[in-house]
Amino acid sequence: MKSSLRGFTLVELLIAISILSGLLFVGNYSYQILAGRWQQELGQFHNYQEFGRKLSLFNKTLAGIQPYVVRRVVNSNQQVGFLFEGNEQRLLSISKVGLIQQAYPEVFRLIVQEQDNGLFSLLYQAKSTQHFLLKYSDQNIDFQRSYILFQDLDEIKFNYLGWDNINQKSELKSVGRTPTWRQSYSGLDSQQLPEEIAILMKQGTQELLYTIELDKSTLRYLTPYLDVAR
Repeated sequence: MKSSLRGFTLVELLIAISILSGLLFVGNYSYQILAGRWQQELGQFHNYQEFGRKLSLFNKTLAGIQPYVVRRVVNSNQQVGFLFEGNEQRLLSISKVGLIQQAYPEVFRLIVQEQDNGLFSLLYQAKSTQHFLLKYSDQNIDFQRSYILFQDLDEIKFNYLGWDNINQKSELKSVGRTPTWRQSYSGLDSQQLPEEIAILMKQGTQELLYTIELDKSTLRYLTPYLDVAR
């Protein structure tokens, strides 16, 4: 009696192997594409997360700027004002929430630097006030710590909302005038802090513009020194 069972022919085996190999190739190729996209998205997520962390620390430092009184001598006369000198590319002040050492207020300096590739980075330099007393505007500050906050930016700049001086604020505010935006600001010349700082950062097609509000009633910190000067 003949058996009805028979095996695969060589041609059928070759076809089956070819189909299986094709499926494995397609599956492996798809996996590599998905894995590559996942790594890319994971890397972007890490970059966004790191940028967000630095931005949060940066905001806290600027929001923590305090009215710190310093002196300068002009023609044998002593003048008082606040430690704040800023323009579009630099900013010098003191914050009660330092970026590097938060246990004590930090004298800090922000500097926009051009990179070799033509883009820009923001350098943060700081000195703790733990063992340092700053009294005069021309006093040497040895910035001991440096930290690159942001890099590979197309543009970054600072602007300041404020008054020219105390008298202008008193006179113009009483008639309904408001402070104006400017590219530079001196807390020593104006004897007050700017009311707001605007920061613009551009990277590719993305643009971030936001403001930080500062203490608007700084005269109370200066009054005791003005009384002494009189």
